[in-house]
Amino acid sequence: MNRSTAILTTLLAMGIALANGSPARAIDSRYWQQQCAIGLAENGLWEIETIPFRGSDRFTRAGFAAIVSEVFPDAPSEFLAGYPDGESRPNQIISRVDAIVAIANGLGYTEAYIDADNSDRAAIVDARNAVDDAFADSDRLPDYAIIPLAAALENEIVVSESSPPQLNPDRDATRADIAAIFCQVFQEDLPELAAPSQYVVETGTLRGLQVEERNAFGGAIQAVLSYNKRNYTYQDLRLQAVRQGQEFIDTVLPSPSGTNRDLEFYLTDLDGDRDPEIIVDWRSQPEGECCSNTLVYRYLNQQQRYDIRELNWDRVPYELRDLDGDGLPEFDSFDRSFIPDNISTTQMFLPKRIWQYRQGQVFETTRRFPERVRQNADRLWQEYQRRSCNDPEIPAILAAYLADRHTLGQAATAWRQVQEAYCGDDRDRFFSDLGQQLRSRGYRY
Repeated sequence: MNRSTAILTTLLAMGIALANGSPARAIDSRYWQQQCAIGLAENGLWEIETIPFRGSDRFTRAGFAAIVSEVFPDAPSEFLAGYPDGESRPNQIISRVDAIVAIANGLGYTEAYIDADNSDRAAIVDARNAVDDAFADSDRLPDYAIIPLAAALENEIVVSESSPPQLNPDRDATRADIAAIFCQVFQEDLPELAAPSQYVVETGTLRGLQVEERNAFGGAIQAVLSYNKRNYTYQDLRLQAVRQGQEFIDTVLPSPSGTNRDLEFYLTDLDGDRDPEIIVDWRSQPEGECCSNTLVYRYLNQQQRYDIRELNWDRVPYELRDLDGDGLPEFDSFDRSFIPDNISTTQMFLPKRIWQYRQGQVFETTRRFPERVRQNADRLWQEYQRRSCNDPEIPAILAAYLADRHTLGQAATAWRQVQEAYCGDDRDRFFSDLGQQLRSRGYRY
């Protein structure tokens, strides 16, 4: 059995030791780890229509051991050898920390970590420093978990959605947690299944003051971004810009309070004036919320200064892509007005939105790119067809789909299509609410 097949087999077998003992009926999109499972489907490994994935299911220690032993039949050692007191506690629900420790031990990560330090004592010191740097709640970790966790960090199999990262070691490990770990273990063979990079907890080897430099026109324009980094979080961002040896910018960036993540920094000409804009992207997470931000600095030649434009993308990122081949990139993103309240998932169903930057202003130009809108609409319709009739995500999926078809000038045809295809048992209320939702966002239905 190859490793890809082993993952599939294990995920399918995850119902054998569930704490609640009942199978699910559909994918639970509240969990961002479902991207791993959806990736399996897109690779032809998992038929979502017939194979359930419910992220909140839990496992006994014995059930977990059986699953990982099947996934990794050639592992150098056994999983879950027992607690330090010798008890195995097979019927106990496995915790997050014990699940990661078991994987690290069973795959030989822990042994390799100790061997690299040449002694248990050195390994303990290095491991303690690594987990202290990585986790805000490292003081809650049991002693037996320190070295295995450091080894797991080194192998990039630990994920955390919180910022700064927390392991929540005593929390029950869920099916979503385990699926994400499995996909991280197999990321070299199946890189498309790996967790989003912002959730992969780093070892803390890169920290302290960092400096990045970007140049244009042979160094005539120079931009320097400095920041303090701890793991994958950035603070104290400062931007400097020099033109022909003269300093024009030296400022602390006006980022919101909280932790900054996913930092990007580059020079590119957005508006065709042959003078590159300075672009800084980051995602901030104040008090548990999240939003993506872009700062665009444009040089005003007559005034001999830089003008700044701040763009807020809420929780929806963008891609900077030249969609029409004119040499100038567009901001390829989505309609943020469709973002549900109180949602933490990266899996959202939104209509396509595209913007262009011209002379300091941002213009919505979605209708100029019908193929991009059509691709998004097709993806949404395929998503709808995967779901059961009363799936709670259906209203969001169909609202976004109808919005895209409205943008394409196909509103009436799309509305009839949805009416014919909808199989829920609340038709009158459903279509009344759906039409009201679309009209409130400027789509005439």
